[in-house]
Amino acid sequence: MTNHFNDQASLNLTFIDMEHREIFYEIDRALKAYDFSAVGDEGIDTFFAFEGRILMHCNHEELLMRQYEYPDLEEHVQEHTELIGLIRRFKRDYFNKEREEKALEYDIESFKHYFKKHILKEDFKLVEFVKHKGIDKGYFAG
Repeated sequence: MTNHFNDQASLNLTFIDMEHREIFYEIDRALKAYDFSAVGDEGIDTFFAFEGRILMHCNHEELLMRQYEYPDLEEHVQEHTELIGLIRRFKRDYFNKEREEKALEYDIESFKHYFKKHILKEDFKLVEFVKHKGIDKGYFAG
């Protein structure tokens, strides 16, 4: 159940790729906490770190979109809202203990797939847009 960030998901925008790698790391940690039912402090810390990383990343992207007047800002922000909602529902249900294990596993798998789709579709469009706007080349890898 490993979610390694790979070159296929790379956008060649250094700071966004770095944040995506960190989010995949947090997904791995959340899956391990789920697999081992780490409900104690470590489990709580894991899910708060996961949520915090997502919020920080979405804020960074949204600032970039506003700075460069990205025309699809509203749709992209709506996707961020959905991503954040997925992780918050998973976190709530995980600690609620009323949901069945299969439902919890489905939630984290849903988030993983949604996030990958978001990177490959929405984030790719954003990066292509800011490249055309002349973003500082220091942001880009290579």
